[in-house]
Amino acid sequence: MIGSHPSQSAGLASFAVLLAAVCLFGACGNKTKSKKDTGEGVSRPPPAQKDASVAIRDADTHRRALPPLPEKFVDVGVPACDDYIKRQRTCVEEHAPKGIRKPQLAGLRAVASKWAEAAAAGRKTQLTQTCTHMIAASKQATVSWGCKW
Repeated sequence: MIGSHPSQSAGLASFAVLLAAVCLFGACGNKTKSKKDTGEGVSRPPPAQKDASVAIRDADTHRRALPPLPEKFVDVGVPACDDYIKRQRTCVEEHAPKGIRKPQLAGLRAVASKWAEAAAAGRKTQLTQTCTHMIAASKQATVSWGCKW
């Protein structure tokens, strides 16, 4: 069962914290949708059952359509955030279960990029508060991995 092992639970908690941080700074689509986007007022036939091969192909197409993650960690330009990124990266690289290291680091790179954009847009005060909370949350979320904060 997912999350039944302490290291999996810590990984899920850590990922949830990263996802919340990305959403906080606008990466999770807080955009107004038009009627066309929501499908409101558009008549459609009922969805047809898809066989497994079509569903897999659709999932692969969606996966390829996502923008690439940055390959390197960027400096955020906010000391608390740069400290968080450095500490979390070290924790994941040295202590996280091997099976979750790559996605954890990819998420961390994405967060660092979004935070750098927010810092450049003048949101350093909010970022300082967010990153201070992220450090505290990650300390608790990664205790089972043996990370030293």
